[in-house]
Amino acid sequence: MEKIDFRSTRAFTVTGFTLPVAMVYTEDAAIRAQLSNIASSRGAAQALVNRLVIQTVLDVLESQGRSALLPDAVISSILGQLTINITYELLECKKVTLAPMMDRRAER
Repeated sequence: MEKIDFRSTRAFTVTGFTLPVAMVYTEDAAIRAQLSNIASSRGAAQALVNRLVIQTVLDVLESQGRSALLPDAVISSILGQLTINITYELLECKKVTLAPMMDRRAER
């Protein structure tokens, strides 16, 4: 039986997007102390981005398969054949400027 190779490449460009702090990284302990959700390394930020993108792609494709009334076995087979490659230039935070917190006593 001849193997047929179907490949498809999709490119996405996103603009006007506010980046979640967890998708940014810093190696500066002082910045991490100010932004507790920031990734502590390039690898940690990349792993988060990869997990989010891959899970979202799989969820959308599974949903489309179900909408097309494909059997679960067919959907699983299709999803199992996918290779998802992510190209994302990570943002490194080198400086943080936070707005000063309002003195709670001033609210009274």
